Amino acid sequence: MSERSSGVPADDTTIMSTLPVLMLPDPGMSLGASSFRTMEQHLSFITLAVASTSTSRRFYVDGLGWQPAFEAPGEVIFLPVGPTVMLSLWSREGFVAEVGEPMSGLAPVTLSHNVGSPAEVDSVLQVARAAGGEVSPGEHRDWGGYSGYFSDPDGFRWEVAHNPQPLAEDLLHAVRRWHASKSGISEHT
Repeated sequence: MSERSSGVPADDTTIMSTLPVLMLPDPGMSLGASSFRTMEQHLSFITLAVASTSTSRRFYVDGLGWQPAFEAPGEVIFLPVGPTVMLSLWSREGFVAEVGEPMSGLAPVTLSHNVGSPAEVDSVLQVARAAGGEVSPGEHRDWGGYSGYFSDPDGFRWEVAHNPQPLAEDLLHAVRRWHASKSGISEHT
């Protein structure tokens, strides 16, 4: 277990124990009742409706080098992006049939990929450009970090960021431990 400069252990349970839970009313109770149950605060899937799963596969798998956990050709690709989170690239047709028509234009959301240094930001942006992504170069930000952006073939915006704040560094170390455990190597090799 590592420690941050504050002396507080920086492991996955410490990070998760600081997160609040959403209180939901018990379904058997009236709205005025004081009994509640909780919903765990986490995401399992982030689903993007894509025009072509084969185009998305070329970008994410062939271009960025990510490994799918599951694929149904022409329908969906699941890419593990953390120990408990999958990025789901779902055919727009399948998405619309189940969820409904998505909004058009730039989605008011970004997906963020944190790295350990400004040089790593620039390196990942180069990989995204080589994979066919539209790239906005990295720059120093008012919040104290360094970040740039790229768009995937469907226009979803990814932020590639170096955030030197303790919480962001703890999250980066947790995801690197996860990657190392999958490959059988140490986080620091």
